[in-house]
Amino acid sequence: MDRLERFKFSMLFSAEIELGKILFIGVELLLLVLIIQLFKIQDAAFQNLSLMILGGFLVNALLSQRYRGLFFMVFSMASVPVILGPVNGAWVLGIGLVLIGVTYLPVSFSLRLAIIALIAAALVGLRLGWAATPWEVAVWQILGAMFMFRMIIYLYDIKHEKRRPDWKQTLSYFFMVPTVCFPLFPVVDYKKFLRSHYSGGEPWRLYQRGVSWIFRGLVHLLLYRLVYQYLTIDPVEVSGLMGVLHFSFSSFALYLQVSGLFHMIVGILLLFGFNLPETNHLYFLASSFNDFWRRINIYWKDFMMKIFYYPVYFKVRKLGETRAIIISTIVVFFATWFLHAYQWFWLRGAFLLEWHDALYWAVLAGFVILNSLYETRYGRERSLGVQRRGLYDHLSLSLSTAATFLTLGLLWGMWSSDTLGQWVTTWATTGQAWLVMVVLIPALFAASWGFGQLAKQRRAALKGHLPAAPHKPAPSGFWRPALNTALAMSMVYVLGHTAVYSKLPVDAAEVLESVRIVGLSKRDQRNLERGYYENLVGVNRNSRLWQSAVHRPEDWNKTPKGVFIPTNDFRGTEMAPNLEYSFKGAKVISNRWGMRDRDYELEKSPNTTRIALLGPSHIFGSGVNNDQIFEAVLEKKLNDSNELEHHQIEILNFSLPGRTAVRLVAILEYKAFSFDPDIVFYVGHKDDARRVTDSVAKRVFYEYKIPYPGLQAIIDRAGVEKNMDLDTLKNRFSPYGNEILAWAYTRIVQDCRQRGIIPVYILQPMTSERLTVADTEKDISQAKTAGFITINLREVYKLQDPDSLAIAKWDSHPNAKAHRLIAEHLFETMSERRHEIFVKQPTSLLSLIQQHTTE
Repeated sequence: MDRLERFKFSMLFSAEIELGKILFIGVELLLLVLIIQLFKIQDAAFQNLSLMILGGFLVNALLSQRYRGLFFMVFSMASVPVILGPVNGAWVLGIGLVLIGVTYLPVSFSLRLAIIALIAAALVGLRLGWAATPWEVAVWQILGAMFMFRMIIYLYDIKHEKRRPDWKQTLSYFFMVPTVCFPLFPVVDYKKFLRSHYSGGEPWRLYQRGVSWIFRGLVHLLLYRLVYQYLTIDPVEVSGLMGVLHFSFSSFALYLQVSGLFHMIVGILLLFGFNLPETNHLYFLASSFNDFWRRINIYWKDFMMKIFYYPVYFKVRKLGETRAIIISTIVVFFATWFLHAYQWFWLRGAFLLEWHDALYWAVLAGFVILNSLYETRYGRERSLGVQRRGLYDHLSLSLSTAATFLTLGLLWGMWSSDTLGQWVTTWATTGQAWLVMVVLIPALFAASWGFGQLAKQRRAALKGHLPAAPHKPAPSGFWRPALNTALAMSMVYVLGHTAVYSKLPVDAAEVLESVRIVGLSKRDQRNLERGYYENLVGVNRNSRLWQSAVHRPEDWNKTPKGVFIPTNDFRGTEMAPNLEYSFKGAKVISNRWGMRDRDYELEKSPNTTRIALLGPSHIFGSGVNNDQIFEAVLEKKLNDSNELEHHQIEILNFSLPGRTAVRLVAILEYKAFSFDPDIVFYVGHKDDARRVTDSVAKRVFYEYKIPYPGLQAIIDRAGVEKNMDLDTLKNRFSPYGNEILAWAYTRIVQDCRQRGIIPVYILQPMTSERLTVADTEKDISQAKTAGFITINLREVYKLQDPDSLAIAKWDSHPNAKAHRLIAEHLFETMSERRHEIFVKQPTSLLSLIQQHTTE
């Protein structure tokens, strides 16, 4: 290599890199990528991006310092079309470049601001659907993440900055690489972003910290999955003070998801040399409301202080310190509330304007104001200034932390409720027990203050005799912490494999399975069903369902008018006959009887076995075509295996969306029995006891006449009253769920036995569920007690990825593949248990099934 070539090489690539450390960090990143793929972190887009980041990191680390900024800009912008696709990516880049280009126009700042406002107004109109757009919904979420808050910071900074911003740095700031996969993104400050680039000493320290933070974020996300699946509960099921505390603090713990994502995002930026601070820091251990505000979502706090608090504070300071603090804090929390609604608009297409949302921020603002005024008057003890804590210090800190955690957890429970009325209803179930919290929390704060005063007196008495401040530990080296991190990541990766955790005790294996293949919680499953059945959004902002719902088309749950017609009886509605329409991307065809099935005669032909199928939307076949529903596949499979042409099996699908056991009783009696079935297949799901309470609550709320004395007796015992709201009714009926379900099962079995019909109960999991033996034991035993023959399809989706079974990532209804699996499992079970299910059928049919099974 001659001198000129060596010079060019040295200009392009850094001569100061420590190659061994960089390569080891690359190995750590490869481990992280494998964990992301194995545990399916975020979505397929992020899993693909993680591979790009691995390659991008290695190139960036090897480049000379002068080219790293340019490389990050090119890499970030290139990731947009790669991840979003060429069309969506082009629109994101095009709209973004127009917005950024306006800020460089050689006109006054006010005129530039006005032009941006006009463009924003046009985008708002498009987001509201005033005109069709050539891009997918995901474009809105990514554009929002890139510009909704960054543009505010950027405009603020260039207004107060005399020199013109560098265009490469500006493009890097708006298109920074992780944004393309994260609609929820920390609000990175523009100046801090620029100043932080390789500002932290040796580059390998930044890179290793980035790896550590990404891994920490992954751990947060795995812990979130445990909380989400095992600890969260549906507020409708809340009863008593312990139930309220359970709901509130499990909702509070769901913030692990945001914390995890933010740690990963900032960790990725550290890999490219941006020495940014931590985004969340031990927020569950906040010892005051101001401390909580400083610890949780630190970037948001800095954004609010910079854009709102300080400008307002210095303008109104002449009114006095106290008034300035109060006014500035109110402005900050009002802006926080409004900007959260503004963020929700870009992500969901509608403003989040709800009373409990506004009340949460108002109450938190009040607590922060009181805390700020206290600190202004008495000062606050900074943790960095405390040399050695004594007993009183520890007691004071522990009590204030406990009181703050209790208060914030209860507030979070209100914020996480679907409505303010629902939150009030949950507290109504506590009776007078709510007074315990009214007394306990102030008592903890008071005790904390008392011990704090004793600690101050002790320090005053020992003034001049305090132990010396501990020496600040020297910065750690590279290899020991890097090896520890790599070992921890390796353990997580190994434990995530089915071949490994399947060797563990059953309970441990099931927990690890649920962390790797995560389903929907009870609450999200209920909200998902409510959205399907009633065309309500009903998506909680802390839920996994919310993450998928941001991509859901707005008309996904809309059913054309006239599809369901009133029956003027307890059924409520049924599907109109002879229809053909599209729903959830599939064609729905109803026969002359208003059933989603092929046409059958009312009178059964000789030598025919009829099976009446009852169930909700998963059995109705939402999201698949008629011939893909498992009953159609199963019917064909049974008849194809039947070489006796004179004997046929017919499966008549009486299922409808939103129908639970109580309404299926009416469908069976008013309609299905008219077709003279020989067998009734009732398909249930886990937690049907909760579903029937919702159904009965709605029947009572909408004042349907209850034609069943047994059911009416249960309603009377629940103590419901006229004019109760729906959430209160659901809470009243919640303790009676199993009793209502037992009544419905017994009614179905008795109706069938009286007519010589074989009743069969089938427990079918949702595609998002992984049921254990314990999960199904109660449902199966309850059906057996009522007199059903039971079929447990618990393992129908065994080792299947839930995403491969659902009709869409925002909709867990089974797709064609899942329906085929159900049909295959049912066929095998019916063959194995033919003497139970076909007990009244001709010997020839039994022989036939026996022959097919043997073959």
